[in-house]
Amino acid sequence: MEMADSDGLCVHLRFYAGQLYTTIGYGLPAAHTNGGRLASIAYIMLGIPIFLLILADVGKHLSRGLRKLYKRMRTAHKKLPEAATRRMSEPVKVGVGDGVVEGKVRRHKL
Repeated sequence: MEMADSDGLCVHLRFYAGQLYTTIGYGLPAAHTNGGRLASIAYIMLGIPIFLLILADVGKHLSRGLRKLYKRMRTAHKKLPEAATRRMSEPVKVGVGDGVVEGKVRRHKL
């Protein structure tokens, strides 16, 4: 067997294993012998619980990380000066020469 064939075989075997323990289904790559089917069932019986434990752990870490990020963003927002946290409903203060005073358009008489 050449190196390229073993690399391709390795990719196909990993795809088959991932398909089994993620419960995608028993579809395109399938075991043809009774021994292969029995080994697949044994692998599924062990692989699915382990996959669910890993998935729960990843979810826990993701949730914890997002909570920390949210708290840091809230804390950083509170530390900003008052001018930087101006509300959108407040009028914009612009110079008199621009034609706008306190958010209202000034009408010029012709």
